[in-house]
Amino acid sequence: MSETNEKRRPSFGYALFTMVLILGGIMLLGAVYKFKMQVLFLLAWLAAFPLCMKIGFTYKELQKGMFAFMPRCLLPVVFTITIGALIGAWNASGTIAAVTHLGMKIINPGFFQLTAFVICVLFSMITGTSWGTCGTIGIALMGVALGMGLNPMAAASPIICGAFVGDGLSPLSDTTNIISGAVEIDLFDHIKYQLRITIPTIVISIAIFFALGLSNASGASSTDEITGIMNGIANNFRLGIVPFLPVILVIALLCVKVPTIPSLLCGGAGGLIVAVLYQGNGAQNVIQNMWDGYVLSSGDVFIDKLFSRGGMSSMTGTAFMIVVAFGLFGILNTAGVLDSLVEPLSKHIHTNLAATISALLLGSLGNLSSSTTFAEVFTSNVLNPVYDRAGLDRRDLANAMTVGCLILGLWIPWNTNPVAVSASLDVDPLRMVPYLVTPFVYIGVLLIYAVLKQKKQTNRTDRGIKTEQ
Repeated sequence: MSETNEKRRPSFGYALFTMVLILGGIMLLGAVYKFKMQVLFLLAWLAAFPLCMKIGFTYKELQKGMFAFMPRCLLPVVFTITIGALIGAWNASGTIAAVTHLGMKIINPGFFQLTAFVICVLFSMITGTSWGTCGTIGIALMGVALGMGLNPMAAASPIICGAFVGDGLSPLSDTTNIISGAVEIDLFDHIKYQLRITIPTIVISIAIFFALGLSNASGASSTDEITGIMNGIANNFRLGIVPFLPVILVIALLCVKVPTIPSLLCGGAGGLIVAVLYQGNGAQNVIQNMWDGYVLSSGDVFIDKLFSRGGMSSMTGTAFMIVVAFGLFGILNTAGVLDSLVEPLSKHIHTNLAATISALLLGSLGNLSSSTTFAEVFTSNVLNPVYDRAGLDRRDLANAMTVGCLILGLWIPWNTNPVAVSASLDVDPLRMVPYLVTPFVYIGVLLIYAVLKQKKQTNRTDRGIKTEQ
């Protein structure tokens, strides 16, 4: 039995070689040659199967493990196609057009990024869902940004960053509850303790987005162009309060803790009703829009492009991406590749700083599987006993997991979090990576706090030794 176990457990070097070869190849080909990530992940199965079979696994074992792992992708897949239907309905109902019109009237382009970040932090804290934030108010804010002529990537950055910062603080968030449960600490104790790193992160992010907003405003549309776009919107949609009702409905449902997907479905149904009864579209046409997207033919190329999108079919690429990525990591997880990479790290953790860095690394490694939930469970299972053995505070582990498992997942373009929200905002998750500034801030604040706490503990220990002497 022991020989079989040794045969089936990859060494650290082999596991590292496997991960670098497969993921490095995907990243290189995707970034340099712009190949479709969905196809690259599918072709990566051809490398993963023989590499894992080489250490003793049969194809049937790997396939069984892959199919056991893949059902975890159902939630993000369902979310993306629901968002596609909602966007098609909201374009037909004039909901996105009405919010865009209002936003262009009241938001200064120079303050857009700052405003979007603060709004999304608050919205996500109240509703407890980063995906729902990006899929509702985020979509509307993107319409405002595009109407102002802002860079889509620069506009999406504060929306995504704000949504995930707020998600990490919300007592209604799945992430916050999973992390506190996984490290076995009280939920509100976790949130309160997390403020030590999150408040500085929010303040610094606000300053950065304020500065970026002022610099990006120089490329925004002129006042005359903005006025022309607003007039174009008013000429093609009936405005007023009615088109806002689907947004208000979703916000209300999320605030009373209705799950995200039913809330979005109700918002899509509300958009369908408004599109038919208020905008005068045929029910059959709107239902078709929910499948293949709304198409506006106003004669104004910019206006048409701004509001011609959405539909379930537009999200198929994103859905396939999630499925094939989960399939790949189902193979690697079955072969124990991730476990073999982790073991050397857990043996050399004795200080708060080392533990924090390890949590960030393990969270990022877990996020490579495409699942933030997997990263959270994976990291906590490895580090809970390590923190206890070293006499470290598990609340610090929870903070590090919030950054490593939730926030840093935004830098992994096939992870379900960036894939889902980027699809909502119609941006490329790979190209978004350098625009997401808040993860940099979070890492810096977390590490500085870890160093200061470790220094404080060292000084306290030294004083205790002197007192005993």
